Amino acid sequence: MTTRKKTTARKAPKRPARKTLKKPAPTGRKSPVPAPRSKAKTRKLTRAQLVAYERALLAEKARLLRQREFTEEVMESSGPEGSGDLSSHRTHTADQGTENYQREMAGRFRTMEDETLRAIEEALRRVADGTYGVCEKCGAPIPKARLEIVPHARFCMKCLRAR
Repeated sequence: MTTRKKTTARKAPKRPARKTLKKPAPTGRKSPVPAPRSKAKTRKLTRAQLVAYERALLAEKARLLRQREFTEEVMESSGPEGSGDLSSHRTHTADQGTENYQREMAGRFRTMEDETLRAIEEALRRVADGTYGVCEKCGAPIPKARLEIVPHARFCMKCLRAR
């Protein structure tokens, strides 16, 4: 025979009543956390401006593709096959150093070109989406002067410096 203990329902402890928080009196200082920008503050680019920026992006893309061809030529010509010398022994170690330097620099240029081409493609996508010229971090409009210098800019200068 088993005996069971009688269990009684336990009551949850009483919680104190919630107090309503009063807003502090304004002190004239700005909050360290910026308030989200309203839609009214963002400016829309006109269709003519978007077309002009799109043309600038396409021109920059064409320039980079031409530059990339030149970089690939440098990378190909810096090896022993490109110079016509098929022997594995170089006549001077300075020649080897120069060729290594040229290959390394061409590789760095190619990486920078690839990153910029990717950024241009993203900017062209933003033009099509209608979000071009707006900072991706804070939503503020990117100044026209910045877009003219760096047409594939994703951030305003304030957010870029904060990165």
